[in-house]
Amino acid sequence: MAGLVVQGTNEEEGGAAASIRLPYATHIHAPESQSSVQPASSISYQGAHPLARLDVSDDRVQAMGIHGASLFGYSSWHPGDVNQSSRPAVVLSAGVRNDGANAKDVTGRFFFSLSVGLEDDMQRAVPHGGGKAVAAANPRECMLACGQSNTCASWTMAKGGSCMLADSVPENAFLEDSYSGVRGGWTASAQDGVCCLVRSTAYPGPTQGEIGLCFEMPTGESECEAGAIATGATLGDLWTDTDGLNGNSAAVNQLDPIAALAVPFTAPAGTNTTVDIVMAWSYPNRTWMGRPVGNAYAELYPTVHAAASSMLSARGVTLAKIQGTHETFFGSKSLPSTISDMLVNSLSHTRSLQWFEDRQWR
Repeated sequence: MAGLVVQGTNEEEGGAAASIRLPYATHIHAPESQSSVQPASSISYQGAHPLARLDVSDDRVQAMGIHGASLFGYSSWHPGDVNQSSRPAVVLSAGVRNDGANAKDVTGRFFFSLSVGLEDDMQRAVPHGGGKAVAAANPRECMLACGQSNTCASWTMAKGGSCMLADSVPENAFLEDSYSGVRGGWTASAQDGVCCLVRSTAYPGPTQGEIGLCFEMPTGESECEAGAIATGATLGDLWTDTDGLNGNSAAVNQLDPIAALAVPFTAPAGTNTTVDIVMAWSYPNRTWMGRPVGNAYAELYPTVHAAASSMLSARGVTLAKIQGTHETFFGSKSLPSTISDMLVNSLSHTRSLQWFEDRQWR
């Protein structure tokens, strides 16, 4: 889930201090611990490959002078440059427009969570004789049992069933009311001006690699202290806790299933402000029909830090390339807008292309 935590003054209540938690969601299906989070009043969507945009409308933040809250997402798109276009990362950019009549600055945090430790409605069938049943009251306890075992590589647990720990990583498959996961852990570190919260898995095979969330630190900072960094047992816990986090690795529990960044920002009165979070990954050991084929991008971007740093440094060029592609279609006066929209979004199939380590395409 993504959202904003905004602090300012409520202009409709005589300038009283206010703090609003605004998710980019109109419905919330989450644990009871998250019931205090109110969804947004309405959200509109726009999409033109490789960019998507959500615009949020909500009376609570409008009363604070925020008359524009948006979320952009885009991937790397460089026509004619396969190395740049294969960058395994997505920029998530929150935009805040502060039109406060009383010229009040607004501060807040852009919040984004990533849940990869616990797979809902998925099972990993343990081969006969290759697993061990352990006591666990719920999927999180099963995941923790795997993380604390020196021999566990993956785990699976059916509703009402036992927790099975496996010494291998079987393929996952859909099974309602089942849960599974691969052993891994979260770490937080800063490198080359970029702070990343990364979950890595080490068992040899397709699941070996890492995925994480990153943000660009202010100039002169070398530690992950500018943004809130946390892991938690539930999304609800993270949503409520990020307001008080100090942004250091002490807030990271390696075995938690969910992690989040909450990057602070200030929106001066009468301005538009944006803040970026990058989601990046690197999984080198791709297979095809059981045969190892690898991912070529992993040689170019072997770590989350490498992919995120490259994505952040190339933002201006990437957005210019995206704009150029859009102008090719939407700038044509000879094409109806519906045809232009269809053509530009038909390019989205390129995101499904497979580029193997031998540089062959499929």
